[in-house]
Parts: sequence; structure tokens; C-alpha cells
Amino acid sequence: AYDVWEHTCKAVAASKNIPALRLAMLLHDIEKPACYTPVGHFYGHATESAKTAKDILHRLRFDNETIHIVTTLIGVHCDPLTPSEKQIKRFLRKIGAPMLKLLIEHHRGDNIAQTPEVAKERLPVWDEVEAMVDRIIAEEQCFSLKDLAVNGSDLVALGIEKGPRIGVLLNQLLDDVISGNLPNEREALLKAVTLSAPL
Repeated sequence: AYDVWEHTCKAVAASKNIPALRLAMLLHDIEKPACYTPVGHFYGHATESAKTAKDILHRLRFDNETIHIVTTLIGVHCDPLTPSEKQIKRFLRKIGAPMLKLLIEHHRGDNIAQTPEVAKERLPVWDEVEAMVDRIIAEEQCFSLKDLAVNGSDLVALGIEKGPRIGVLLNQLLDDVISGNLPNEREALLKAVTLSAPL
């Protein structure tokens, strides 16, 4: 319904008054014109916009935390996010809960700055996603290595040599727990390691 500039202005106006969030809204589509293709797509614009935003914010001497928040939000704002526990846990693993909350706000502002029909359809989705995030956190579900029922010491106790392999195995276990292939239970996780990884 709008060109990139008008959409950007509306997105900034629609976002919460959080400086890093508004900076992300201001810069999230900055490379869309450069990424435009004749068929009307903007492939890779999130990654390119994050790079440009980082350069701009460095030149304007913003602090590292603000730059990290802004570039992270821009970099993932096109990644699919739906009310799916597995998908939300993967986002929580990748960017953490505070950043995911900001990303939800980013999506809300982005949708408000589109057509009224898009906003009407999409805004309830972000309420559902946010409620699911809150529930996952409140229930202390597993979505990070620190949440796993086993740690590196447990794997060493099985006879696995200390080193990079420990991290690889723990991340594989976390993937299986998030995917629902394994319960986050100590015995089940240790059994999975002994079956899949020769000691």
C-alpha cells in the first residue's frame, strides 16, 4: 500500500517508545530498494539492512548494546515466526527472551504500517506468539543449553573426552529436546548419547 519510506515512517510511529526498537524500525528496510528484483521481491534485504544499520550506528557513535539489539532485530525480522512451540523455542535459543519480546513488538509495528487488512489479520497472531513465549518461560521449558538436564561433566563421566565434541553432543541433545524427539530427562539424554556417539 505504501512505498518503503512511507511504510518506514508509519512503522516507527506505530512502535513502542523504546529507542533501540524505533531505530530498528527506522532502518529495517533501508536496503529494500537495493535488493528489489523485477518480479517484486526483496531477497536478502534483512541481512543487507542489518549490515547498513550497523555501519550507520557505528558512525553515529551509538553504544555496542544498542547496535547489537538493532542489528539483531533487523537481521531476523523476515525469519518465519508463528505460534509454534518448536519455532518459538528455536528463536528463544537463538536470540533470547528479551530480544524475542522486542522482535514481537517489531512485527506489530511492521504490520500496523501495512494495509488495515494485514494488520487485522496479523496482530492477533503476535498476541498468541507472545502468550506462548510467556508460557514457555513460566513453565521453565527447555530451550537453551543451561536448561538441559545434562551438562558437559555428565558426558565426560560417560567417558567422552573433553573438547569440542562435548559441545556438539550437547547441542544435538538440545535440538532433539526442542524438536520433541527426546524428553528433557537425564537418563533419556544420557542413553541417547551412548547410543548415538561411540565412547
